[in-house]
Amino acid sequence: MSADGVGTVEIMRRTGKPKTCVWRWQERFAAEGCDGLLRDKTRPPRIPPLGPDVGERVVALTLADPPGETTHWTADMMAQAANQRRRRQAHLEGKWPRTPQLAPVQALQ
Repeated sequence: MSADGVGTVEIMRRTGKPKTCVWRWQERFAAEGCDGLLRDKTRPPRIPPLGPDVGERVVALTLADPPGETTHWTADMMAQAANQRRRRQAHLEGKWPRTPQLAPVQALQ
């Protein structure tokens, strides 16, 4: 649209995007042409990924019995046992294969 002479305010109206977003598009178009608009600019993750050693330690802890008289691991307990913050612990979810679920125990009748 900018190449056709459409102004920033009109682009904002048509796309529903804020001015800063339109400016970013215009800068990328000026620097890289249409190819620059077809992909998002890469950015580093907000929280750095955990190393494989931390993931392996968490998996090993998960397979062990939880501490004390608890029946299962909670995310907070796991983070504390692995010396990690809870928010960083959430980054491990989905990256490691889960152990197969035990078959449900049917109540005796």
